[in-house]
Amino acid sequence: MMAEMRLDESTGELVNKGPKRVTGKKARLDVQATRSVAADPDKTKRRAKPVSRKWNGDWPLLHAIDCRRELAAAQSALGWLREAFEAACVGGETLEVIGRAHGIGNQAGAKGAGRALVFLGLQCLDELWRKPASRSAA
Repeated sequence: MMAEMRLDESTGELVNKGPKRVTGKKARLDVQATRSVAADPDKTKRRAKPVSRKWNGDWPLLHAIDCRRELAAAQSALGWLREAFEAACVGGETLEVIGRAHGIGNQAGAKGAGRALVFLGLQCLDELWRKPASRSAA
């Protein structure tokens, strides 16, 4: 998040005015980007044409396939830690919530258990990604 800073002329220091607010037309992510074109007297409706994108060949598709394989390998390596790890990393759950979901009742114990589960997941992924040559040989 970008903060808006202004110079206070009386003291000469920067003053934080809070988060910067972006004004203007909101982007519509579900509609393809277009650019305006000159009006055509024969066509009454659309005065915009699609913005052309750089052709990347088949690389985006190939990267997507590779990512699916890598995700499946990571999920397999996590095993029973997968649920807690994905709750923290993808779902944004707190360590306490993760610990309570695994049966720890008190606050301090739940935080500790959640932390242990997430850090064990990190250790599993570290071991998976540290030795890629040994995986491909098997």
